Amino acid sequence: MDRYPFSGLKVLDVATVVAGPAAAVMLADFGADIIKVEKPGTGDIMRQVGRTTMPGADSDYMWNLEGRNKRGIVLDLKQEAGMGDHPTGIELYASIAI
Repeated sequence: MDRYPFSGLKVLDVATVVAGPAAAVMLADFGADIIKVEKPGTGDIMRQVGRTTMPGADSDYMWNLEGRNKRGIVLDLKQEAGMGDHPTGIELYASIAI
């Protein structure tokens, strides 16, 4: 038996800002495998929030709270067509979700 109640559960976290990602962190704290999906370029907005509220901080405090215990992937979910033989972001998302 696994030590954590949600061990073996896979969750794709596509939420932004506070509530959704915070819920995903709680699931991760109880053993769920969380994959944080971020947009290309800037990533999740919470990566920038901590620096604006904590001048001189070595890292983004809010992101450290919201991004802990998660694996990350960058997918362009708005991409309409793949490049050559490469799948679109939404096709990759669907393949991860299975």
